[in-house]
This record gives sequence, C-alpha cells and structure tokens, in this order.
Amino acid sequence: MGKKKGKKTMSKKMMDPAQELQQPGTTYTDPEEVDFMPAVEQDFQKLGIATDPEEFWHLPKEVRWKYIRLLFGSERTRSIESRPSAELREFFSFYAKSLFMDDCPDHQFEGAWTLANIVSGPSEYVELAVDLGAVTCLKRLLSSPSDDVRELAVLALGNIAGDSDIHRDAVLREEALDPLLKQLHEHARLSMLRVLSFTLFNIFRGKPQINVPPAFQALNILVFSEDTHPMLDVQIPALCTVRKIARGDDSQRKGLLPCLWTLLVSDNETIQREACRTISDIVTAGNEDQNQALIRAGFIEPLIYVLTADSDGLRKVAGQTVLDVISGGCRFRNKVKGLEGFIKPLSDLLMSEESVIVEFCLDGLALLCQPSDEEKRPGAYNFFARLIDEALGFDRIDHLQKKSNDENIREKASKIWLPMYAEALKLYIYFEEMADLCF
Repeated sequence: MGKKKGKKTMSKKMMDPAQELQQPGTTYTDPEEVDFMPAVEQDFQKLGIATDPEEFWHLPKEVRWKYIRLLFGSERTRSIESRPSAELREFFSFYAKSLFMDDCPDHQFEGAWTLANIVSGPSEYVELAVDLGAVTCLKRLLSSPSDDVRELAVLALGNIAGDSDIHRDAVLREEALDPLLKQLHEHARLSMLRVLSFTLFNIFRGKPQINVPPAFQALNILVFSEDTHPMLDVQIPALCTVRKIARGDDSQRKGLLPCLWTLLVSDNETIQREACRTISDIVTAGNEDQNQALIRAGFIEPLIYVLTADSDGLRKVAGQTVLDVISGGCRFRNKVKGLEGFIKPLSDLLMSEESVIVEFCLDGLALLCQPSDEEKRPGAYNFFARLIDEALGFDRIDHLQKKSNDENIREKASKIWLPMYAEALKLYIYFEEMADLCF
C-alpha cells in the first residue's frame, strides 16, 4: 500500500488474506463468517493484545489466525492504522518475539505475516518497525526452513525498501541483499519469484545506486521465468530494475550489456520492448566509451532483427532505438567505431514493403550520412557516405522519392535526398582530386 490509504503501487504490497500463501494445515475463513467480528471492531483490547500480549497465545490457533487475517487482511478492518504509536510499538515488540520462535513455525509465520502487512502501510509504521529492529529479524528469517516464512520475509523487506531511500539503505546496511539473492534457485516457487522480483526492484530503484553485478544473474533468471500471469508479475519488476540500472553511472552499467543482449533476442515482445527502451536510455545519456561498448557488444544485428518483427508496435519501439543508437554514436567528434554496421542492413531494408520500417531506415541513413566534426575538416571525407553509396543506399532513396506509392515515404525521401546527395557529391569530388594528384 502506498502513502495514500487504499492505493497500491509497485513499491508497496499487502498480503491478501485469500492468497494461496498460508501456513500448512490452515484455511482462510471469510471475514463475514467470523463470529467475533463485532468484538474486534468495537474494542481492540478485548483479545488482550494491547494490555497483555501473552494472553493472545493462549487463544485457540484457529482464533488467532482469524483475528490476524481479519485485522490486517481486509481494507475494511485494517484497524492497525488507527492505533496510537505507543500501542503499535508494544504490539510490534510482541510480534517481533515470535520471529525468533524457530521451534514454533506457526507462531513465526503469523509474526512474519503481520510484520509484512505493517510495513506495507504508512511511513511512520515502517520507520517504527525499522527502529525496533525489523530488518535484522527479517534477514534472519531468510534462512528459515519454511518456504512460506522466507517468502514473507522477502515481501516485508521489499515493502521496507520501497518506502524510502533511507529505509532502503537500512536493508542494505544489514547486508540483506546476498541472502535475498540466494532465494533464487531451481526449486523456488513462482510466488517467491514474484515477491523477489518486486523486492529487488525496490532495492535498486533507490539513490544512491548500489553495487549491482551480483544481481545480474538473478535478474536474468527472473526476466526469463515461466510466469504465465497476464501481468507478468515476475518479469515486469525485473525489467524495470534492469532499466533503472542502465540509467546509473558507468560503474552501474558494468556487466549489464550481456544481460541486456539476452533480453533483446528473447521471443517475448514485452521483454524485447523493455530491452529496446533500456538501450535507448544508455545511448542517450552515455558517453563515447559507453556507446562504443554497446556497439562492440554486438547489438546491431539483434536490433535490426527486432526492427523487422511482425508486431507493428515492436517495430516502432525498435526503430526508435536504432535511431537513438545512431544519433548517440554520431554526436561525438568522431563517429563511434562500428556504427557503420547499420549501413548495409538499413540500405537493404529500404526495399521492404512495410512503410514503418522504410521510414526508420531513411531516418537512420540520413543520420549516418551527416559528417562528423572530424569529417568536416579540410582534406577529410565522409567515410559513411561512401559506404552508403556502396550499399546502394543513395540509389534506393532516389528511387523512393520518385516511385514510392506511399506519400509519406516520398516526402521523407525527398527531404533527406538533397543533403545526402550533397555529401555524395563531395565524396566524388574528393576522389577525383585524389586521382588527379596521383597522375
């Protein structure tokens, strides 16, 4: 739950009482069927939690479960948010004790479940939980033999990290990242993958950014998990985490490119879209070395492949990324080495029957043909213009401005033809002068 009551965001999650995550051997009873509901609503202390917390454990297990589910699992009965701070502190201290009851897994689960929901609430409750040592308790639970307890600990840490950068740092100070990443293994449940993806997103979206290489393998696994849920609850937060890392400094991007290359060649359109947008983030904000590293890592071929995808929406995203990569590589005094690898495939795709592809190719070739500062100096020539000519790019652009059946393509081809033709003329003049000097 976010800062506004009832509003859910990616940074906060509250456990729904009807979710499948339950202590083995327990069942969830609908709040309407709970016979002590009036007592809960009328007087918080009637169950003895505020005045004498130890009395709570003497209640039948089923009653404790119903009460806790009722108290924290329903928007209508989330009375924890109306409790005074002193009472909440006592209540939390009582539940924190249950987190250390390794010999009572049901008590431990109830405590973890409750804590996960407390820290899904307003910041003052998260702050209170952190001050009372919740992060230390939760880190300890990450080594619990119970899958359910570990999953709740991951969720609670995600809620804490998602509240603010200060609380995110509290999670990191406890060195909780490594045990969090260890939850990702071949036997991990899908529900664990979902909360782990959510938690990593909250950890990596904070500032300042943290050392990320240990998480690359985990992110790669999460992105390609077999989550068939239409909301892609595992993949989307993981992809957002990758994109957030890409916006960091050079050290944060180190090691990201192999992971990103794998995402780009995925057969999942959502993953490919996010990979394209992440690449755009890198090249538009990156320096020359970063742009060079992306080209050297072999991204041209997969970008061209995605540009020719069947999905019109994906083609547009990929096309914009191609333009961003070209523009990013051409904005330095010398064009980034390897950028010429775009020329041949873009020239070939001018013959495509898909107008969207042709328009992106025209824009890309126009950018590539623009002379760099180095190519403008006396005695230099436009190397890329020569390659475009050799790839029949000029001839095909000339053909499109005269013969294309698409008015938009004719106009675009005509618009870029003159400046590109001017570069071609300079090229011919340059080689004629060089030939004269030789003879």
